[in-house]
Amino acid sequence: MTSDRFRPSVPQVTVMGPSDEAPRNEQEAANDSSPPTSPVPLSRVQASSDEEHEAFPSSALSRLLGGSLRPAPPAAEFHSLHPHVRALTAADVESCVALEEAAFPPEKRCSREKFNYRLSKCGELSLGIFSTAEPSSEVANAATAASATPADSARPQAREVLLAHVVATKSHELLVTDKSMGVPESWPSASTTSNDTGHQELGRTLALHSVAVLPAYQGKGLGSVLVRAYLQRMGDAALADRVVILCLPEKIKWYEKFGFENKGKSEATFGGGGWTAMTYDFPPK
Repeated sequence: MTSDRFRPSVPQVTVMGPSDEAPRNEQEAANDSSPPTSPVPLSRVQASSDEEHEAFPSSALSRLLGGSLRPAPPAAEFHSLHPHVRALTAADVESCVALEEAAFPPEKRCSREKFNYRLSKCGELSLGIFSTAEPSSEVANAATAASATPADSARPQAREVLLAHVVATKSHELLVTDKSMGVPESWPSASTTSNDTGHQELGRTLALHSVAVLPAYQGKGLGSVLVRAYLQRMGDAALADRVVILCLPEKIKWYEKFGFENKGKSEATFGGGGWTAMTYDFPPK
């Protein structure tokens, strides 16, 4: 189990991505821990789509990423979503399952069991981009709305609707492997886990298993915002030395723009194989 003292301070965000399965547009996994902070509003987010529209507003996004991005003009469509980022918890499992089902074909999806395991054991290593939705808002009709949780005690009808997520665990390996994507037997009751299956609390590698954005909200920059926010926050928390992920060949260049390096064909067989291994090394402190 992860210890609360290592939980990374991560703002709330909704993103899209593959979990141990390749999403239609991308795939990744990540880990680490540190106490989540209060939700940080965003201004424009984009999903992992073939078209990357990088026009997200500067103020909110700059706060989210530590002020490292240049200002950009506000986008009315993005602002209307009222997006925020936060760490995922076991209460978000059903929303993650719904997002996964909307974003990926059956053979590429992360299972409910894997979401249960990852978000219970190390949810602080995963991030989601959420939109606060009133019953009359457009987001209230999103594929993940039925499982949305209450957003604010002052507004009982408002719900936090998941738009995108990145789900990760820690590993001792330098690349994503079938073992790192696995779930230990009897994990809910076992006091210890095998030394090479699933989440490894002392690992220094963040393995991204799912990076997904709801299809209806792709092409808006949510995927790019999510990946940048994840790398920045996990790097600041210094909980790992690197982030690794599997992607399909057509998504290599998309990940390379964030600093990931192509390590060639992966030996992982999940979803039929055919993956490319990608790695991102955090700059030394």
